[in-house]
Amino acid sequence: MSVCDGVMFTPMSLGNDFHHLLEEAARLRDGDPQAALPVYQQAREVARKAGDHVMVLQVDYYIVQTHLYDLRDYGAAVELAVKAALESRKSLYDGQQIRFFTHDNLVCSYLYIDPIGYSEMIEQAFVIMDEEMPPLPDCVAGVQWDKAKFALACERWDQAGKETRLALALAENQPHHFGNALVLRAHYCFIRQEWHNLLNATLMGQMFLLGAHYAPLLAELLAGQALAQRQLGREAEALTAYRLATMRAGTTRRGLDAPYYDLLCAFHEAVGDADAGLRVRQGQLNDIAGKGQLYWEARAQVDFIRRLKQTGQPYASAIAPARTLIHKLRKPDALLRQLDEITRDDRA
Repeated sequence: MSVCDGVMFTPMSLGNDFHHLLEEAARLRDGDPQAALPVYQQAREVARKAGDHVMVLQVDYYIVQTHLYDLRDYGAAVELAVKAALESRKSLYDGQQIRFFTHDNLVCSYLYIDPIGYSEMIEQAFVIMDEEMPPLPDCVAGVQWDKAKFALACERWDQAGKETRLALALAENQPHHFGNALVLRAHYCFIRQEWHNLLNATLMGQMFLLGAHYAPLLAELLAGQALAQRQLGREAEALTAYRLATMRAGTTRRGLDAPYYDLLCAFHEAVGDADAGLRVRQGQLNDIAGKGQLYWEARAQVDFIRRLKQTGQPYASAIAPARTLIHKLRKPDALLRQLDEITRDDRA
């Protein structure tokens, strides 16, 4: 997510044509994001020729956002995000808000690709963001959302509890960020198996995340609600929430994060439906395979193999591709151990 869209501004000195290019690119992102890229490149060239280095980076910021959230091309996103962040660290950009925003993009890119492998880089980016943060509540709440998401992704559960609580506190008067924070708090409650708290977080979150733009987050909330209702013995409500979750998931082109699939797997496991859990994980792999989400794809592959074995289905052919993918990670040891544990009987 972008921590605080709308804070950056475009100087009129670049002329109306530049503004029109940005407006046209933003319009295209809603329906044809691929077509937005050359328009952004035109705007970038205008800024470059004018010698406006800050605006060049601002356009790069929008391009990374397009790759991340519209095209789901995470490899291209992280490549440009790294270049932009390194550029913004030059003294030329001292005191400029763009340094903060480029590092926001960098953190989000790393979170999508390999949060554990890039954990040190993410933590370094947080230091820079804290130093450069514009004095605006929107940005403060947004950065805290990033920190909570990072703690959850790295499975630092004690830290995640603290970060998600702080995210809720900082976003209390900002509906957009409060809804996002409730999604993360729901994820934490799921991990802790706090079913009443999970239900409360998901019900409240639905009130703040309305509109097509929030479809992935709303689908995740509804999946959590379905699981909580089932765990609390309210099967009719659980099935209704489940149908709504899958329906909402089908309306988004922005992609669904791993917790959505984790929640659906747990929903089916709660009634012993291992085959349905397997289908959910297969659906996740179909959705993210080859898009550059290395850690999340490798994690899903390992769990998919576990579920194949659990349901008595052949899985030997899936082991080598999973191992190859895991070795692409910067820190592969934990997933390799999980895979070895699952396939230990085959090596005996």
